[in-house]
Amino acid sequence: MSGAPTPNRSRSVKACTASFDSQGRAPASVSLEKVHVMDFMNLLQWPAMAVTVVAAWYVASSHKGKRNWGFWLFLVSNALWIAWGLYSSAPALVTLQVCLAALNIRGALKAQP
Repeated sequence: MSGAPTPNRSRSVKACTASFDSQGRAPASVSLEKVHVMDFMNLLQWPAMAVTVVAAWYVASSHKGKRNWGFWLFLVSNALWIAWGLYSSAPALVTLQVCLAALNIRGALKAQP
């Protein structure tokens, strides 16, 4: 296939490594603290997901105490998702979590005797 264009791999490699020096080090302007915060925030979605699943499990329980724990865990998961959504610039996710928290609180208030 001599007529087929070949991708310019050197340009894409340069674009991917433009912010690093020839030895693969980040520039001095990127602090190690900032990298750790970014890693932490990227990982935050996993505990948020786990807390959400556990909360749903507890809310579905027939025991009132577990349902109460589920309510509080859902609020924790909402806060975790909001933090991750703000970091990730995901306004729809942040809005969804605020609405879900409000509905959760509304349901808890209506369920009180």
